[in-house]
Amino acid sequence: MYNFKVNYPVNIDDISESNNSVEIYPNPVKDNLSIKNAENSKIKIYNVLGEEILEIKSASDNETINLEKYKKGTYFVKIFNKKEVIVKKIVLNN
Repeated sequence: MYNFKVNYPVNIDDISESNNSVEIYPNPVKDNLSIKNAENSKIKIYNVLGEEILEIKSASDNETINLEKYKKGTYFVKIFNKKEVIVKKIVLNN
């Protein structure tokens, strides 16, 4: 029998909780999603099938993304900055 210990995040919730620098709100979101502390980041949004539906390059510290043309449901926001990749789950209720 082998025993081993996993010391790194193993799911999306662990990754999200480990980062306090980027804020995404409101969640659930109706029309406009705000992302704080995202300067010089690439932001991608994926649906639950893993299909990329949006990609933007953030030049400002506070980014607002209009999501009213997308269907209700669960999406994942992936933020790529110089230090790390952050994944957060959002719910769209428009």
